[in-house]
Amino acid sequence: LDVSEAEATLVLGTLLCVPVLAPLVIGLGAMIWSGWRDVRTRKKWDIFLCHHKGGGGALARYLKIMLCKNAQCDVFLDADSLQNLDALFETVRDQTQH
Repeated sequence: LDVSEAEATLVLGTLLCVPVLAPLVIGLGAMIWSGWRDVRTRKKWDIFLCHHKGGGGALARYLKIMLCKNAQCDVFLDADSLQNLDALFETVRDQTQH
């Protein structure tokens, strides 16, 4: 093989950059993916409140107001969305943390 010293240095430098840069690129990609996953799966509501229809409505509403005011969290009260029970179940399952 007849290769000049300059060409050999260029090829060797390029080949040695790959093992050095590959872990950095993979690590950066993993950090971006992890951050994106956390943003994507953030729940809309922090707390879900449910009450007994007979006598717990006023207390549940008061508790929601106090939690929103003092704890500064997003509270979903089941009485706020009683039109579609399937949507209510999906909200509890997919969009609330507690």
